[in-house]
Amino acid sequence: SNAHLLAGTRSEARALNALARQKAAASGTLTGTALTIGGNDFQVGDRIVLLRNDIGHYDLDTHSRCRVDNGMIGTITAINHHTQEVDLQLGNQRTIRLTGAYVRAGHVDHGYATTIHKAQGMTCDDIFVVGPAGLYREAGYVALSRARNTARLYATTKDAASVGERPHTDHAIPLPSEHVDDPEHDLITTLERSQAKSFAIAQAPQLIEIARVAHEHHLGSLTARQQDVRDTIRQLEADGFTDPTDVARALARATSHRSFMNVGSRVNALDWDNVGTITHLHDTTGAASVQFTTSDGKHTRTRTMPWSDLRPIDHPEPADIGERAKSYLDGIGDTIGHHVTEWNSALADHGINPDEPAIVPAAIQHRTRQLTHQLRATPPPWLDTWLGNRPTDPTGAAVYDDEIRALAVWRDTQQLDTATFGYGPAPVNAALRDEWRTHMDRALDAHAWLAEHRPSPAPEASIPIELRTARERLQELDALFATAPPDQRKIIDSLLHSKLTIEEKGEALRTANSSQEARRDWILEHWPHIVEHHELTAISDQADALHHWPEPLPAAAQVALDELRATMVDTPEEATIGEIEAAIDQRDPHHELRRLTDERAPLERQLLALRSTLDDPDLPTSIIGQHVARLHERLDDLDSRIEHTDADVDMWDWGQRIDPVLDGALARRSNHLAYTAVTNEDPWVENLVKEIARLDQSTDAASLCLAITEVATYRELAAVDSAQPRGRPPSDPVLEREYKRLSFIITSTPESDLRTEVPPPM
Repeated sequence: SNAHLLAGTRSEARALNALARQKAAASGTLTGTALTIGGNDFQVGDRIVLLRNDIGHYDLDTHSRCRVDNGMIGTITAINHHTQEVDLQLGNQRTIRLTGAYVRAGHVDHGYATTIHKAQGMTCDDIFVVGPAGLYREAGYVALSRARNTARLYATTKDAASVGERPHTDHAIPLPSEHVDDPEHDLITTLERSQAKSFAIAQAPQLIEIARVAHEHHLGSLTARQQDVRDTIRQLEADGFTDPTDVARALARATSHRSFMNVGSRVNALDWDNVGTITHLHDTTGAASVQFTTSDGKHTRTRTMPWSDLRPIDHPEPADIGERAKSYLDGIGDTIGHHVTEWNSALADHGINPDEPAIVPAAIQHRTRQLTHQLRATPPPWLDTWLGNRPTDPTGAAVYDDEIRALAVWRDTQQLDTATFGYGPAPVNAALRDEWRTHMDRALDAHAWLAEHRPSPAPEASIPIELRTARERLQELDALFATAPPDQRKIIDSLLHSKLTIEEKGEALRTANSSQEARRDWILEHWPHIVEHHELTAISDQADALHHWPEPLPAAAQVALDELRATMVDTPEEATIGEIEAAIDQRDPHHELRRLTDERAPLERQLLALRSTLDDPDLPTSIIGQHVARLHERLDDLDSRIEHTDADVDMWDWGQRIDPVLDGALARRSNHLAYTAVTNEDPWVENLVKEIARLDQSTDAASLCLAITEVATYRELAAVDSAQPRGRPPSDPVLEREYKRLSFIITSTPESDLRTEVPPPM
């Protein structure tokens, strides 16, 4: 089971991430030395979200290059602190390796919580939506439809007050359609609001000007102009000028808020999550004293805050602000007006219109969208050679659209005419030439990825439940159902112990739902457990009643296992097997040679495929020639690095050890895993001993220790959580070899074949 937190705003998501990571650290989930990127610490076990689409990473399951997408979430399984590469297990159990360049660029963040916007395409067992901020209809559908099992919405005091606002006053007679004091109806009403047009409405005053600027200027000039505006603003601020935009907005908020403020009315503070009551209005200073009370009513606190930071709630009647408040607001308005005049004059002296800081970035976005849509809608003849047809699945379409967007932006920025194919010839300018090469490399990678892409996602493998685990869980559920309200015991017993189908039990739920509210809530809360009980009972009934009873070990095996428990000594080691082996690989030139060779293979395949199209008269040879030339450059660079690494391999002494310190760490970690499994009496240990005993009746403590250590090492490396010693056969070729090697060890247990030397008991 996995769960995810969703928030309406990025600030809320950051706060939730910080709290969730503290919990993860306190629970011992996070291990190993932290890697610090962009002020955030990342450890093995951390859940992270990717922030940028990118091609060129490594799929550890298929041993091929792969793409990652903005919004992907996974769990860190290993960190290479030398290269800053990060291994990540995604939700579908696929494992990838992020490049060090991607990680260093800060394209990762903690992923315990994300905004609703990033949740599109995500599916989790359980979703927890924290606060209805941003829960208009479109976002609400995204948030509440991400869960396979349950989706829950949590509202703070401030959120509840905001959601609870209704158009009628306290003194009016409610219409039949109004739901007085019904938070559920208020929440549904909130989710029924649509914001599909809110952006266009908010930007309407400048839309015409934005469209005009986007139409009249290409992206190269717009980007240069945006940089000029930014440089000018930085220089003006360094010279002592102040951008009045924020204070002007604060004045507008203060004027609006004060017109609805009265002593005794409720407000919520915009800078923190609480609702309070106004006790005093300070009209000469533009502030109000507000008393805040904790939810348990035990503590109160009074704070004086500016009007701009206090939003009236409950739809209060308009207030008479009085002469002193008007005088204060007018005085502040005159001061801000003077600053606005000064600021606009300073901008004009540098040839900048006051609206340009907002209009130019919007025009860049507008023109980029238009060019991308135009290139997709009316593709030139050469585009099919460049990328092929647009895939119909979401992942393939995203790769295609990203390349289309980058291509459209470059062509417009460089003012390439329609007769020029693709990204055009290599620029003369050195900086532009490096950027051109980056675009060409990405285009080649996208082309190769799209050519091999097959949009048929593998179904998620179901993990069979152990019969003993199922029956233990049934006992827990029976204890839970014993807490049902007395007058609901009968219906609960009927739901659990009758032979009704799940559909018939659903009908029984509807019957229970019509009873009293407190009883109804209990059943609704525990309905997932009723379904779980139904499914586990079916599993249990299909097996023999005594199937889960433990099968006793043979006497000799039991003696050997007891001796092992009594003599084993722990050798603590925090680094995981994956981390230690990654560090060993980094010091082995053979590993680097394999990596470079693997990187070269797909480039060679691309080159052969492109050469085969050179004789096709229907394809433009100039664009294919660009691809071929760039591929030759990349292959030449790789060949040079391979030659250098190959020389290191020739100097390698096969008898030498990589690093005695790492060898010791590997032995300590393996022994620690085995010691923990034996002393905790993990089920897989007993199952392994039974398997060995069936094959060799002369089991002794030494052979058991070696086998358990090997299996414990493999289990951590392969992330096996089954009660069976080795779990399922893995798809990864390296792990598959280890899986087969373990089978040989278990059947023969020869000391000479064992990989890990375990420190002897002290």
